[in-house]
Amino acid sequence: MDVSIFGATGQQGAAVVREALRKGHKVRAVARSKEKIDSHYGTEVESVEADFNDTQSIINAIDGQDAAFIHLPNPSNIHEPTKWISNLIEALHKTSLSLLVFTTSGPTGSRYPQKQSIVGNSNLAQTLLKLKLPTVVLMPTLYLENLQVPIIVPKLSEGILDYPASKSNKKIMWTSHQDQAKIAVAAFEKPELAGKSYEIATPSAKTGIELANLLTNYVGKPVEFIETTANDFANRVKEAFPDAELSEILAGTYQAIEELENDEMVIDTDQIEKIFEVKLTNIEDHISSWKN
Repeated sequence: MDVSIFGATGQQGAAVVREALRKGHKVRAVARSKEKIDSHYGTEVESVEADFNDTQSIINAIDGQDAAFIHLPNPSNIHEPTKWISNLIEALHKTSLSLLVFTTSGPTGSRYPQKQSIVGNSNLAQTLLKLKLPTVVLMPTLYLENLQVPIIVPKLSEGILDYPASKSNKKIMWTSHQDQAKIAVAAFEKPELAGKSYEIATPSAKTGIELANLLTNYVGKPVEFIETTANDFANRVKEAFPDAELSEILAGTYQAIEELENDEMVIDTDQIEKIFEVKLTNIEDHISSWKN
């Protein structure tokens, strides 16, 4: 199959590129910099520049392809996503793309308290599913790789896990980029799944204390779990996202998780494996691989 993969030089997209190549697909790797794509993959892929601010570049990246994996980049302000979505939908209407696999890149749907971030993701999913283009929407939980980002978990290198997504008495499910990639590439070959959204996650929910214990080998020292609130986190992310409104919206995701009861975030990953015919990797093995 000929497939376009957006964000090919970022963590999400790169995982899908690797999985698509492993499955023998012809990959058109899409990012804002052709030079960066070429430095990542050489001649393994066709490199194409595109920017969500430029509708024609999106069209050029997806037209005539059998499938595309798309996610929106991190915005710098609250206005960018609206423009990007409008440009994406316009491009989809003007192309002959056969199948779209789109990820909301975070918690989505009725499982969660309806904070602005959750509602926005849910509305986007429903908008895409109403298109004539066959579309599969993936709705991951929080990305496991967030734990590797210093601005998100700044004290982890010191042996402290203080991320509001984790609670001492609540099971939280995570989604690794690698597992999302397996599911996305499997969806390329399953057009019968189009027209629906699917909550996805990596197997085995963990409390904050359990997660801290798993991170010990990765950090190289004992990791202590310390609860923090979504509001505290909002102040932290303002360093990475100076737009105050955007920071508050991002914090809303964690507020929604805080309001969930005990195991309300738990997703049946066995069912995901059956639907997409994939074998997912548990959290323990993902974190162990980070050391290598």
